[in-house]
Amino acid sequence: MERHKAVVLRRQMFSNTSLELSVWSRRIGWMEVTARGMMRSKNNRLGDVADEFDVSEIVVYRKANSLYSILVEHNLIAPGTALRVDWVKYGAMAMVRDLIGDIWRGYPADEDDAWRVYNVLVELLGAAERMDGIILGVAGVMRVLDAAGVAPQLEQCPVCARTASHNGWILSWKEGGLVCGDCATSRGRSPEGPIIDQGLAGVLRRVATMRIEALTPLRAPSAARVAKLLAALAVWCQGVMDARTRAFEWLGTVLEGSRR
Repeated sequence: MERHKAVVLRRQMFSNTSLELSVWSRRIGWMEVTARGMMRSKNNRLGDVADEFDVSEIVVYRKANSLYSILVEHNLIAPGTALRVDWVKYGAMAMVRDLIGDIWRGYPADEDDAWRVYNVLVELLGAAERMDGIILGVAGVMRVLDAAGVAPQLEQCPVCARTASHNGWILSWKEGGLVCGDCATSRGRSPEGPIIDQGLAGVLRRVATMRIEALTPLRAPSAARVAKLLAALAVWCQGVMDARTRAFEWLGTVLEGSRR
């Protein structure tokens, strides 16, 4: 038996009375857990019913070197209530969850990565009620990329060392970070992704570097500008991970909600 502090990332029906849970353990990272009998109206011996983005303590039975476990006990620490009443925030955290899955699903995380990502998730969920949904999602994406060692360099253009650009910025995975518009288009090159303006670059820098709790007063830019920012992040993720990540499939949903 193993006891884990964990965040429930995904919940699916396994049978009429059982659930299949994807959780992030503070010790080992991504785990698939079968909760047999959790949905029984009577005789549920597993404890609290798990829902997505709950912070929990779980006891599981797991064979050695396996990421698939049987849930023995589930104790709720903090419910993900804020995400269940605001679907924009839910979409933002689902974007973060899918990125985590694209990086670590099926692969054991080392202890430092597991601990860092767990703390990021707990901090985000703790601040979710007070935070703008778009800011919540971008903050999560940037911190997950940092934990994975593939975050972009944002302080200055890696080519010319500029910190400001009137011609905008491009997130270039080939150059390793935010490249000024002049360098990105020099020698007839085509930009690798959408151009974001100086203001959006500043938003990205603040969201990536400020403490999560300090981000609660920030408000997202207009929906059109947010679309460019998230599209730039999608290109970055696809470039550094050599895969079309599912993390940004929520883009349309999040933006549609932000327009209301």
